Amino acid sequence: MELKELLGYIVGFTVYLIWSFSVFMSVEKTTPISDWIMYGPIAFSLASCHYLLSKNVIDSNKKIDDKISIMSNVIGMILWYAVIVIISPRYILISDVNLAGGYILIFLIYFISRSRLAETQRSKEFTFNFFILLIMIFNHVADLLMPYIFPK
Repeated sequence: MELKELLGYIVGFTVYLIWSFSVFMSVEKTTPISDWIMYGPIAFSLASCHYLLSKNVIDSNKKIDDKISIMSNVIGMILWYAVIVIISPRYILISDVNLAGGYILIFLIYFISRSRLAETQRSKEFTFNFFILLIMIFNHVADLLMPYIFPK
């Protein structure tokens, strides 16, 4: 990994932290909608800043992977936001599955989009975007399971 690639991820994470902090400071009460607005864009900010800062040094397969990641994050965030807006007023308890469901939706859109590429255009390596989405899914699924694994 070259320095420009690493710089893209660092800048993306910094952009996400600024975004998250600004949302946190402007929200008085946390709701599923504000949680998704605050935590949903992490993979998008990482992928988009990585692409913008390192598109001149990465190969074409990684460029395609970044473009697919950006597209799937935007589509997934908007779709999950719509789901939250529709379900939230009906007082259905979605706070437990809110973030995990959103990241799983983004992950599915990402894999569906990647599977439509020709074999020669796919990146064969385990990308950082995969890693971040998997970590976020694992983290939120673990949060859901903790009360059942370690009851009080």
